[in-house]
Amino acid sequence: MTANFTNVTTTDGSGRPRRVFLLGCPRSRTSVSQTVVSLSCHLATMKSTNWYLGHPMTVILNGQIGTSRQDARPPSIKRVRDHVRDVTGVDLPDGFRLEEALDLLATETGAAGWLEKTPINVLTIPEIEADIPDAHFVHLVRDPVGVITSLIRRTRQNPDMFGAAHQSVQSNDEALWRACIEATLAQHGKPRHIVVSSESFVDAPEVQAQRIAAFLDVPYLPPDDPRRVAAAAAMKPSERAWKKDAVGPVRRIEHAEDIELAPLEPATVQLWEQARHEFGITT
Repeated sequence: MTANFTNVTTTDGSGRPRRVFLLGCPRSRTSVSQTVVSLSCHLATMKSTNWYLGHPMTVILNGQIGTSRQDARPPSIKRVRDHVRDVTGVDLPDGFRLEEALDLLATETGAAGWLEKTPINVLTIPEIEADIPDAHFVHLVRDPVGVITSLIRRTRQNPDMFGAAHQSVQSNDEALWRACIEATLAQHGKPRHIVVSSESFVDAPEVQAQRIAAFLDVPYLPPDDPRRVAAAAAMKPSERAWKKDAVGPVRRIEHAEDIELAPLEPATVQLWEQARHEFGITT
């Protein structure tokens, strides 16, 4: 069956599906948060689409081996097309737009909308807003030590992963964290943006899920809601080694014991102090 993008609305007839991007610096617990938010807000989701990947964001993430948009987009198209076909049985036409595909995914699965999670998208928000003016953005913010130790630990566990050599260097990871936090600071206070502390999500995931549902103006589904139970049972862990537990509960993993960091650069320390103040982060 070929997709028909005409008059796509939510199953309750309330209008266009809610379009949501979950983003933040990589290693800010976006994967486990994606699970909770998508289930509690009844949003269709999938693994990272990487739709907006390209220079310069991938240079900041992976060094000079970063990926151009021309090279990154074809695999993204295939990933989205394959997922929509597998879930809905619908074939997307050539030249489809991301929001068209995900709107279709949401309506075909009876969801209130969709949640796209590619963390590094935080560096391309203006482009996303130009493409999808009604998009909402959930920013996850994690402290620099937590992010950097997690990045380095991941490269040690997966030395052959793409970008491992670049991400194994603390100064590179600090630069990545600063770029992502600066991007979130630039959007803070705007109507379609909400900032959530990664630590607060660990401490009280359902409280934060309710807060996000209110921000999105969608019903919050508690853990025992039949729709949430059914959706949770259908979720599969990622095939990537370091994300196989992404469908588990949100939790805190201490990395300091096996990763020894040098003192943070002054610019990182100062930016974290600013972010904590502006975002009201106390933990």
